[in-house]
Amino acid sequence: MGLSRYDPVSGRFHHYRHDPAKPTSLGEIPNVILEDRFGTLWIGTFSNGLDRFDRATGTFTHYRHDAARPNTLSDHRIYTLAEDRTGTLWVGTYGGGLNRFDRATQSFKTYTFDPTGRRGPTGRGVWALCVDHQGVLWVGTYGGGLNRFDPATQSFVAYKHDPADTTTISDDTIIALYEDRSHTLWVGTTGGLNRFDRSSGRFKRYREQEGLPVDQRAIHLRRRSARHPIVLESQQRRS
Repeated sequence: MGLSRYDPVSGRFHHYRHDPAKPTSLGEIPNVILEDRFGTLWIGTFSNGLDRFDRATGTFTHYRHDAARPNTLSDHRIYTLAEDRTGTLWVGTYGGGLNRFDRATQSFKTYTFDPTGRRGPTGRGVWALCVDHQGVLWVGTYGGGLNRFDPATQSFVAYKHDPADTTTISDDTIIALYEDRSHTLWVGTTGGLNRFDRSSGRFKRYREQEGLPVDQRAIHLRRRSARHPIVLESQQRRS
């Protein structure tokens, strides 16, 4: 398992793999990739933190979790990456919350689980991120619902599932976030698809009766083309 780069001129692939004997090789199990506005390629791995790729040398700089150093990543398991309007890189982890990368100091500001949302996301894991057309950072958590990050207060506003209210989100584990070209925010969860109305704070749920293959599905979202802006990838949710 590794990373492959395609050269359209030669028609060949160059492969990058983890090599324990080479400290500048790719980390183990690449999980998510982001190219930022500067053309830098970031690779989040599932077991070895965050990597920055140097195209000139073909080497990788590693950012790891170190419990003895408070300004390192909060978790070595990287699930999602996003870049906001200011060029700030945000890193969502499997169980260590959210991280903000400071390019100047090469360090991280961590936002770990806080059920109140005052100091961190309301779920232990951050599995999806989306920066919308207004520059708002939306945070999809594991078990804590959808969060909206408030940069002024450095706090998180939570939108959670309420079994007694069908206008709340269908499930509190978020695995996909996507804003379409009409600026609608779609939320994929382990309990179906949701369309979020920002003005009211309410959700429209889409399940089997609205045409999804099977109710109670894990929904992933991705963009395929301008003509087909949203593609749903569903997976049977385990009970």
